[in-house]
Amino acid sequence: PPLSADGSRLAFMSNRSGEYEVWAAAPDGSNAVQLTSLARTPGFPRWSPDGMRITFHSDPNGRADVLTVPSGGGPLQVLTSAAPNAAFPTFSRDGRWLYYSVASNRETRIWKMPAGGGEAVQVTPGPGSISVESRDGRSLFYTEAADRPSPLWQVPVSGGTPVKLLEAVVLGAFDVV
Repeated sequence: PPLSADGSRLAFMSNRSGEYEVWAAAPDGSNAVQLTSLARTPGFPRWSPDGMRITFHSDPNGRADVLTVPSGGGPLQVLTSAAPNAAFPTFSRDGRWLYYSVASNRETRIWKMPAGGGEAVQVTPGPGSISVESRDGRSLFYTEAADRPSPLWQVPVSGGTPVKLLEAVVLGAFDVV
């Protein structure tokens, strides 16, 4: 499970309430708080850099969408109601952007939008699924697929030609440190 930037809390999925939901707790598991009540399986929870929000994907409207919830609990916000099949959200390092993948016509691409919602811009020219921005905010690292081993790519966030870094990452299991 991902840790908040200050290391004081982690976000995770649990079915301890009967359905899989997004929860937050201290790293030792104490002070667990259920953040969602969707009765739909959420996935891929990720913290905003300031620790105030958690983004994740779920299908509250019968299709995959990217949502955010305040990290202490509160109303959910669906951010991708205009995009089909959105998943695997991550915040930019400065918290201004939200990266996510969109599956359309059997192809998945990485897009970004303002973290509070708004107009989306396509980031990857080719297939892209799971993404993580570099610490300096200049590059985006991403895999082509989340459901099988796939190459790891790097592309400047300002646009440009992607560069293949690795032949295969298993099931999107990577991070940028």
